[in-house]
Amino acid sequence: MVTDHSSRRPPVKTGDFVDDRYRIIKTLGVGSTGAVFLAEEIAGRRRVALRILRSELAQDPEVLDGFMTEARESAAIQRLVIAHAAWEWLAG
Repeated sequence: MVTDHSSRRPPVKTGDFVDDRYRIIKTLGVGSTGAVFLAEEIAGRRRVALRILRSELAQDPEVLDGFMTEARESAAIQRLVIAHAAWEWLAG
C-alpha cells in the first residue's frame, strides 16, 4: 500500500506568521487532521501550541465543531491551571 504523504505536509513553516498574531517557531507534530506548532504570540510574547486543521477538514461542520469544542476545553483547563498557580502564589 502506498501512502500519499503530501497531505501531511504542514500548512506553514518556521518563521511564517499566522493571522498576524503568531510566529511559527517549529513544527511539533503532523497528523491526519492537521499539524501542531510551537508558536510565539506576537502581542503577549508568550509561547503557545498552535493547532491548524487541514483546509479540507476545516470545511466540514462536524469536524470544525469538534475542533472548536476542544479549543474551548483546552482554554478552560489553561485558565484553571493559571488560577491555581496564582492562588498558590497568593497563599504562599
